[in-house]
Amino acid sequence: MDSDAPDAKRARLSALISKTKSVSDMETALLLLKNSLTDKAALLKELLLILEKPNCPLRDRIILECAHIDLDLGNTSKAVELVNELLTSYPASIYAENALGVLAWSAFSSENETPQYAQAGKYLEKMAAMTKNEKKAAEIKLMAADCLYLEGDYEIARISYQNLYKNKNLERFKGTMLNRLVDCLIKTGKVDEACRLIDNAIAERKISADDIWAAQWNLINRSEEHTSELQSRPHI
Repeated sequence: MDSDAPDAKRARLSALISKTKSVSDMETALLLLKNSLTDKAALLKELLLILEKPNCPLRDRIILECAHIDLDLGNTSKAVELVNELLTSYPASIYAENALGVLAWSAFSSENETPQYAQAGKYLEKMAAMTKNEKKAAEIKLMAADCLYLEGDYEIARISYQNLYKNKNLERFKGTMLNRLVDCLIKTGKVDEACRLIDNAIAERKISADDIWAAQWNLINRSEEHTSELQSRPHI
């Protein structure tokens, strides 16, 4: 009888997941099911069986969970297929933002391919546009800018970083943004602008000495024709 108890529990949880209209009940049931089925492949199989049942009220949430499991299992293409189904079948879903996050992550970790940073950035921009929390939206936009930087699209990355540089929600990332922005300015031939940016950062005293020094060193290291001028600039 004891050996049947876990199976009976999972059956009840699966039934609840397939029938509930309550988001909170769904989240609780999914958590309990994940705790009772630690084998992710077995959990995925269970959820896929639930998806085969008709009239499942929160089918979009189950699809998203399956996509997350597929990512964990390294099945990137299957995860992409699932979230594309979610976005196509349920465009107004409250889980659409999360689905875009899966697509962005999938673009980073494409199976046997070079990471698709530009595509990931596009998904992140869409995700940011859907996010109601201003701080979270700003952080997602910063990740999108980082994607452009990693892609090597330094001009567009420069514009993105400049738009975000004074965002109060991103104060803790300002040192990192300074260095990325300086690098973009150097690579797009705007060395004088990079110098002014560092001078302003020194004057504002809102960025750590280490981050400012790293930006200065980048200028000195990358801009030989400006080395003598830069070495005479004030340090902190």
